[in-house]
Amino acid sequence: MLEETPWVLNAKSETETMNRISRLFEVNAMKASINSDWKVLLQYQNGDGGFPWLPGFRSSYVSSLYILRNLGKMNDWLKGGIAEYQSGQNNMVSALIQYIDNELNTHWKENEDTPWSNFALDYLDARRYWEKEYPLKGTGANLKKAIITRADKFKITDFTFFGLHRAALIYNSYGLKAHLKN
Repeated sequence: MLEETPWVLNAKSETETMNRISRLFEVNAMKASINSDWKVLLQYQNGDGGFPWLPGFRSSYVSSLYILRNLGKMNDWLKGGIAEYQSGQNNMVSALIQYIDNELNTHWKENEDTPWSNFALDYLDARRYWEKEYPLKGTGANLKKAIITRADKFKITDFTFFGLHRAALIYNSYGLKAHLKN
């Protein structure tokens, strides 16, 4: 392993060498821990791509959104390098997005529901992390378009407290910062 990491041996002192070796083993331990946790997470994913509240139960839209959003945040923090820490990420995320998009298509009523609802904002907040790799289509794309085209028409009273926070994140992500000052 030391041959593969010459920077460890290029230290100027024994203390620096020991610090570099220590960091190398910490990174390897972290990768092993993440891979182990990832395998457990994969076991919980249902065949429809979603995740249940408890193992063996039906998939939950809320649990699935939570997992997708947090995987997106981790991917953001790691500058898109989350795949370096675990294998099988693409298949899992692809199936998860398919499940979430199907749930949106099933439950979203474009003519009846408001794009400011928690349901819509939760969806867009989770999906915004993955739009580059998995572009929005159909209902999801229409929902995003509705948010963007109606950005200057919303009132603060249209949102719940948590919805306002998610709307700010979504607006920032979509380049609509000017509309946040309303």
